[in-house]
Amino acid sequence: MNVKNFFKIDLGVNVQEQFDFLASIVLNNSKIVVCEDVFMPVEVEVMSYITGFHEDPWMHNSYHQLNHLTWYFHGKTPNRYGLDLTFGSDADEIYASMLIRRMININTGQELEGPSKVANYILNKLDMKTIGEFENIDRRGATQVANSKFYFDFQNNFKPKEIFSFPRNREIKKSKKEWKSAESLDYFFKSYRYLTKFREEDATNYHNYMWLVKTN
Repeated sequence: MNVKNFFKIDLGVNVQEQFDFLASIVLNNSKIVVCEDVFMPVEVEVMSYITGFHEDPWMHNSYHQLNHLTWYFHGKTPNRYGLDLTFGSDADEIYASMLIRRMININTGQELEGPSKVANYILNKLDMKTIGEFENIDRRGATQVANSKFYFDFQNNFKPKEIFSFPRNREIKKSKKEWKSAESLDYFFKSYRYLTKFREEDATNYHNYMWLVKTN
């Protein structure tokens, strides 16, 4: 599968439809290989920022997110680390990436839930303590390359899964000033979070979001 043909933002197509498609490609057709461990992503969050087209205020707008199919580790402290797969375009000034929220080891059943647990596990397997150490090596992209210990493996032979989409899984303890922004709320409630393993707490989180809107 030539994944580079899929991971492109088309300004002439509805963003939600494009995100739905990208999430289905990753959740149905990919594995994350970390040394000897093989994981299947089961929850992701897609985001992008394009001036005048899709100005998502929750986007980091890091220069890393202008790259195409590379890894983007982010966060100031280990308990706030996260890992994105980027699919931006420097030439078109498109910031775009997909946050890996949860993944499961396909051999042992081990589940890593939460962006910081995913990012820290990978860094530990690579014998790195900080994201700065990862930034200092030759990444050469996120897809498989020679002698790579950490990469995305895209395939066509996985059984299609049912995919659920929800508003973003963010903490609801935000400042009132932040939540008074109509634009911020609008993007917050877009269904850019995707998962294949649905839990009761996911439905509870959605009710919390609705409560937040009604009380602010």
